[in-house]
Amino acid sequence: IKDRPSNVDGILVINDKSFVIVSEFEESSLSVMESISVWQALIFAFIGGLILNIMPCVFPIISLKALSFVSMGGGSTKKVRLHALNFCFGVIISFLTVAMAILLLQKGGTMVGWGFQLQSPLIVAFLAILMFIIGLVLLMDINIGTSLTRLGSVGSNDSSYLGSFMTGVLAVVVASPCTAPFMGAAIGYALIQPSAITIPIFLSLGLGFSLPYLLLALFPSLITKMPRPGEWMNTLKEFFAFPMFATSLWLLWVFSFQTTADSLISLLITILLISIIFWVVTKSTSKISKALSLLAVIIIILIQLSSINTLKANTSSNESASDANSDAWNINIEKELKELDQAYLINFTAAWCITCQANDKLALSRPAVKTYFEENNIKYIKADWTNRDNDILEVLTEYGRTGVPLYLYWKPGLDKTLILPAVLTEELLINSL
Repeated sequence: IKDRPSNVDGILVINDKSFVIVSEFEESSLSVMESISVWQALIFAFIGGLILNIMPCVFPIISLKALSFVSMGGGSTKKVRLHALNFCFGVIISFLTVAMAILLLQKGGTMVGWGFQLQSPLIVAFLAILMFIIGLVLLMDINIGTSLTRLGSVGSNDSSYLGSFMTGVLAVVVASPCTAPFMGAAIGYALIQPSAITIPIFLSLGLGFSLPYLLLALFPSLITKMPRPGEWMNTLKEFFAFPMFATSLWLLWVFSFQTTADSLISLLITILLISIIFWVVTKSTSKISKALSLLAVIIIILIQLSSINTLKANTSSNESASDANSDAWNINIEKELKELDQAYLINFTAAWCITCQANDKLALSRPAVKTYFEENNIKYIKADWTNRDNDILEVLTEYGRTGVPLYLYWKPGLDKTLILPAVLTEELLINSL
């Protein structure tokens, strides 16, 4: 609003009580979102989706899909095209489903943001178990006749188009903690717009993520440019079990922030029991025993998830995240520090955000950065969003974001708070400050 006044004075009457109001308008950070158009948001979403393919959280799933395409090197172009299209369809449907879920929850009065599903210990535990099972299947070459074991669609004998679709779904679920460059502004813009604008932006995000596979669907002959199938694929397939195990360990680490030590031990015991059952499957030749083993795995998982569902989330993650090198965050801290003319850097982070953890190791926790903070009297504050926190989401929304990471920097002399890049290095961070 061009002619907006700088302050407002008056009397506010509530329940027959009068209050004198004298207030000044602050420059809202929503101007960040207002400064981009629908077309820019669509382009940002597309580029962000494309970059997601190389983000570390998506690598284990994408690498398996790439390996499965290599295995089709001698197959028909129709088969390659259909597998690629099914994968893309799974990706796009999943992004649209996430968009619809966020919109419905917001209309119901629930504040949620990007990656909200990983704020649920139930979903984190399920994904940890699932990643561990996929790792076992890849390492042991187990075939128990279910689509669950073919989520990676690896192997020349795999003709399951459902497997390709489910791999696309799984890729989006695993990608949700990541906020790629350009993506944050696009999603933040999308979620304050009407549904008619929000849905196309998420569709553009899905199309960007699917682009390499859409090209493969359009030009199946590109698969001939890949290495020829051979024994090396079995070795590589077994190797890809270890990124799956690493992903499972990371999810267990996230789970430890969200629940209690007893819950974590219970989940670890569940994973141990599942590994024993899979070992039994490899030693058995009876189809009945394999079917019973599969049933036992399903029952164990359901019992574990049921017990987790009754737990209350650990709400102290934000307090525990503030270590000796950072101060505790609260929703009024920016205003308080600005009144004191105190420079600050606020790190909005989460345990399930791999980009956040990478930035912490590569930049924020580096000795040179800590020294720079001390020498320039910059307060470092962590706002941990591992568990749901509506205050944090409110601030994220004010700055045109719906997910982490977000880095806010201010010092005396700046007209407004600066938003630092989503991907940081030590040199980039110091130069930005």
